[in-house]
Amino acid sequence: MEVFGNAVSAGDRRTKNLYFQTVTSERLDEAATTRLVKRMRRIGINRFLNASDRTNASDRTGGKNPAPGDNWKLFLLLPLTKEEFKTVAGKVFQHMR
Repeated sequence: MEVFGNAVSAGDRRTKNLYFQTVTSERLDEAATTRLVKRMRRIGINRFLNASDRTNASDRTGGKNPAPGDNWKLFLLLPLTKEEFKTVAGKVFQHMR
């Protein structure tokens, strides 16, 4: 994410349509969480969508990502501002509308 953050900050035109899906983990320690949030802010919170790859099918096959509702609860534990949470919660990609 550091490389992407540098590219976005430098105005690299190849990052124009670059977005990120966040899948949160209970295993992040405080230092990792702080780095993650710092990089998210450098890239731009508006480029993040909270999502989970886990489906009912992956529940049966042992998928390790949290279910969507659980993923959102974990995401809310990140040290983001209320406004940043609103930005991510309201993000819907154009092709999904």
